[in-house]
Amino acid sequence: MKRKFNIIIAILTALAVASAAFMVVTIVFRRNAGGGIDTSDFKIEKSAYSKAVKASGQISFPVMQTDFKDVFYLADPNGKVRFLQYDDDKLSDYSGEVKTLKVSVKCSDENIPAVVYYIERDKKVTGCGLYTNKISKADIKIHEYAFFKLTDMPKGFGKDGALLLIDFEKDNFADSEKIYTEAFSVSLSSRDSRRIVSHNGRTVDTTGAPREDRAMLTDDFLSNAQNDQLFLSGRNYTLDQAGYKTDIIKLRGTKKPGVEVSNMVGFWARLTDYGYAFLRNTEGGFQCVLNKGGEENAYKTLKGDFFSHYLQDGDYIFNKDTSTFTQLLSGKDKTFSDISFEAAPETLSISPNGKRAVLASPGTANPKGANIQKLIICNLETGTQVSYEEPYVFSAEYSNFFWVDNSTLLHARPLNDDGTKLQYVVLNIE
Repeated sequence: MKRKFNIIIAILTALAVASAAFMVVTIVFRRNAGGGIDTSDFKIEKSAYSKAVKASGQISFPVMQTDFKDVFYLADPNGKVRFLQYDDDKLSDYSGEVKTLKVSVKCSDENIPAVVYYIERDKKVTGCGLYTNKISKADIKIHEYAFFKLTDMPKGFGKDGALLLIDFEKDNFADSEKIYTEAFSVSLSSRDSRRIVSHNGRTVDTTGAPREDRAMLTDDFLSNAQNDQLFLSGRNYTLDQAGYKTDIIKLRGTKKPGVEVSNMVGFWARLTDYGYAFLRNTEGGFQCVLNKGGEENAYKTLKGDFFSHYLQDGDYIFNKDTSTFTQLLSGKDKTFSDISFEAAPETLSISPNGKRAVLASPGTANPKGANIQKLIICNLETGTQVSYEEPYVFSAEYSNFFWVDNSTLLHARPLNDDGTKLQYVVLNIE
């Protein structure tokens, strides 16, 4: 996971050419004696990657995926939410009803207002809203930005209302990996809201605001922990350890939340039939650990620092030094001996069924033109790959990659040959 927390320091994918076996595609540009690669005559329309793209369309803002895999919204900093639906290889305006919910929730002793746009389908709800001090007249002094996500209430959290989550990190606005630090139950009819985690005993950070790492949720963690009131927390650690050390806490009514798992590294954790699976630092690396009824057993040991040597997406990590993929729940490895990058990859995207992995590198500074990005699509079953090296394969600024299904990937890419404006592209992996 990208670590986008206010006190944390810290693709995409594309599709392979439809062929019987994966072939390696290499794009070669002219090298100049003065250094760098001349990309002045590069044309997006004629590029090898464009030939692999099944469909595309211009967009005014980066696209973000909702809880419905086929529904997206445009990340408009003005707070207006426009939903788009994927159908017939393209994005079009959502044809169903879009509803709005005016909310005002109390955070840091201030009432933060927002208009949440949402859709209901198949008895499920998904939506979002935005507060900033630029688009609102509210006199909010502590938080200049708040992103609101509306989603279904997990079974373990209660039966009434929907779940309203808030992320206060403005740099996360167009990032798919948000860390929500406030959670409310909200009624879609009365608009009444109720804080789920008590404020009692909550300490403050260096700004005087309540610590944001008291009870955290991510989309990844929330999708797994549906039947219990489980949160991620850094409350037992110092501020400089936020994101490095994490606990899993469980709400227990009016009692103090209980610590289920302590001293995790990062935010990856799974509640399985055999107990909690998570990561913990060890000498020279980290381990995959299973906690069953308080008894812990390490079932996989990996070398290197989790944050600097690895990329993670869902249940998979990639070792940038050894080109090895590891499935964290099973501990199984898959090494690719022929993967190479001039600049280390910064993005990993795994298909929902775990059969495809995409690695993306932004490239290095090029004095003769645009950076030469690199995108590799790996088949984790066969050990084969497809590679693209050319400018503007993906948007370096909005490097989110979304799977509509196991074979359909959608992401943002520059529209023009000089890297300006945006388009979405659709790739199919057969």
